[in-house]
Amino acid sequence: MHKRLFIIIVVFLVLLSISAFSIPSFINFQGRLISSDATPITKPRNITFTLFASPLGITPVGSPINNRTVYPDNNGTFSTTLEFDSSYFDGSSRYLEVQVQGDSAMTPRQMITAVPYAYRAVTAESLEGGIPQGPTGPTGPAGPTGPTGGTGAVGSTGGTGAVGPTGVTGGIGATGPIGPPGTSSWKDGVGQVTTEVNVGIGTAAPATGYKLDIAGNVKVGSASIESSTGKFYGDGSGLSGIIFDQAPPVIIPMTSYEEHFNNPNWTVLGHSSTAAFDWAAYSDKYDVYIKFVYGITESYLYQHAYIRLYSIDQDYNFVTLYEVQSTGVQWNLQATPWEKLETKIGGLKDRIMFQIRGRSDSSYGGYVYGCSVMLKFVSK
Repeated sequence: MHKRLFIIIVVFLVLLSISAFSIPSFINFQGRLISSDATPITKPRNITFTLFASPLGITPVGSPINNRTVYPDNNGTFSTTLEFDSSYFDGSSRYLEVQVQGDSAMTPRQMITAVPYAYRAVTAESLEGGIPQGPTGPTGPAGPTGPTGGTGAVGSTGGTGAVGPTGVTGGIGATGPIGPPGTSSWKDGVGQVTTEVNVGIGTAAPATGYKLDIAGNVKVGSASIESSTGKFYGDGSGLSGIIFDQAPPVIIPMTSYEEHFNNPNWTVLGHSSTAAFDWAAYSDKYDVYIKFVYGITESYLYQHAYIRLYSIDQDYNFVTLYEVQSTGVQWNLQATPWEKLETKIGGLKDRIMFQIRGRSDSSYGGYVYGCSVMLKFVSK
């Protein structure tokens, strides 16, 4: 669509000087931009202004003013100042060509005459002191408002807006039909349900090697088993054939045959009186309890014999676990109660050894036989 430019008024205001033959270099240019259907153009446009020596000449006078941006008002009217070199005006007539952005140059060209400037310059030179200036006249009344321009074209469609909030959840739909029976590893027998695979309760991956793997607490009748500690609560009535997570007792023989000792100082006894126990293999999972089983007698009445059980850790620290004495000349076996080993030795150790030593009150001495250390493991 081509645009048309109607020039409303052209006024030349600024002079370079008041000497003879002075030529203006600033031109105040006003115009109005409308489209072919007489709709005012209100958006900024670039306009090129070029001077020519004739209405139809092809050679411009000097350099043009390219892409001067103008800002029309709501009526399409704009105003701009053109800055041409003063040498372009030598008294001859000039023609101004106007070309709006996107259109070809408008015709006809607007004529600019230099006669008024030459007349003013001659008059000014004939007066001494120049032309006196009169007072500025009052501002004239504002002109009437022009008619409202036509409605502009519809703009392009905007981008898609943001997604709105999620709507309210709809009601539950009707229950669908019952599907066909599935397959199962369970067998429904007479009064019993059986399976040949490992069963997991509370876990989707039963441990290998266990027919039943329960992740959680278990209640059987009035008794219960707590999963976090593995402890059993209840009197166990009505239960049989149940094996709890507890390692079997370990018996560490210390002296398995009769041995005589008669030294008043503590002396290591027997060829098997020192035994090692790897604590680290059990301490993270079990509480370890100890019981000392021993046989001791004196060889002379009222002369006591004594034996001690030591623990020795990896740093060769000795701790006396038990010290016992004979109770008579008769042969007999004695045993200490179960006690927590960690408490007896004063904390956890990576590895410990047990050792038996004996002494007596007289040279008659005593005898030791059948001594053992018993260890019991209880799940934490």
